[in-house]
Amino acid sequence: PIYSIGVSFLSIFNDIVNAVFGGQLLTALAQTETRHGMHGVRENFLRAIRLCSAFVTLGACALAIYGPPFIARWVGENFQDSGRILLILVIPYLLYLAQYPVWSLLYSTNRHKYIAQLTFGGGLFNLALSLILAYQIGFFGVVWGTAVEITIVSLIILPILTCRTINFRITTYLATLLPGSLQAGIPSLIWFLIIRHY
Repeated sequence: PIYSIGVSFLSIFNDIVNAVFGGQLLTALAQTETRHGMHGVRENFLRAIRLCSAFVTLGACALAIYGPPFIARWVGENFQDSGRILLILVIPYLLYLAQYPVWSLLYSTNRHKYIAQLTFGGGLFNLALSLILAYQIGFFGVVWGTAVEITIVSLIILPILTCRTINFRITTYLATLLPGSLQAGIPSLIWFLIIRHY
């Protein structure tokens, strides 16, 4: 229950991002490639990434600020570890979900092989690392194993796959993600500094 309560917030957040930046974008990118080629796909994809990164940063900051106090008041102080789990995973989820349109890009350009390899390889790495860390530091080792796997996939593998698919430089791609995140993240940080004592 401690794990599932913390992760359920992130699962709901993932569902919201999927509803906004999921299936509709997949259809749009597929139609764009048919009409305007890869140049049109690249432009629409980068526009979606800018919007998604801002949206996800705002949501992740809200989860980090309000999630642990909400859990403590909802199910009691005995479940404070659920709030810690949420805080450990919220940054990796931010990095992952900010790039959510990548999955629509890979599907619409028939890169299913990449998706299968990434899912299988990431799952094996997560399992192995979680078992090692669980043996060394206990329950939170599983949480940290998941956090490390999501972070590596988000910071290294997804950008490489994306740039290979749309023939784009990684530095330019990462620079596209940053402005939206900063626009949402800086006001959220200021808001947290104002309300943290309450």
